[in-house]
Amino acid sequence: MLGCSKVHYHQIDSMLNLAYIKLRTKLLSPQISKLKSEQAQWLIKRDQYFKNLTLDPEVKSLGGEDREMVLIDKKATFVEERVIVLLRRL
Repeated sequence: MLGCSKVHYHQIDSMLNLAYIKLRTKLLSPQISKLKSEQAQWLIKRDQYFKNLTLDPEVKSLGGEDREMVLIDKKATFVEERVIVLLRRL
């Protein structure tokens, strides 16, 4: 299941890149600049979220791969929320 979580995360991350590129191609220059700034701020938030990601006590008691799977799933959910925001703007 850990492998599935990793694949899912990479797919969501790829969707983020595609949604960003697709949205960017539809915007005018000033809007592109605003989007780039917004995305840079989101990336900072993402990195901070990933760095501070914690687990519930019951998850901490799981085995190493299960713990890693839960962390990866939380990361994927965070990225997926951004994908949805970008897709709604298309």
